[in-house]
Amino acid sequence: DNLVTREETNDTKPKVAIDEKGRVIISFANHKPVVISKKKSLRGALIYTLGDSWGVPRSRDVVLEKIKEYTSKEPSGKQIDTAMKEINRVLKKKKLPRLELEDERPDNTWILKVKE
Repeated sequence: DNLVTREETNDTKPKVAIDEKGRVIISFANHKPVVISKKKSLRGALIYTLGDSWGVPRSRDVVLEKIKEYTSKEPSGKQIDTAMKEINRVLKKKKLPRLELEDERPDNTWILKVKE
């Protein structure tokens, strides 16, 4: 029963990791990994925190706490929006899909998704 599921073979979810220099990298299937930023930056912390669970709702408070743990600062909503714009600018330059932070949810959770 160790067969790869159909969902795994069609995996369009990017992979997020930390490289040996402490930078957050994101890789999409059939593309070279792209450096987003250092893990200690808001951009890096945001992607690293949300990227390990694509499409899964994460409590806003838990995400902000993790970001604070990595960066030693708690970001404002405007800073989160700006970080997402900067992340998407990096991805656009590399002709990769853009990301979307879905945060208008009644249960106060965030979901990081690949924008269709």
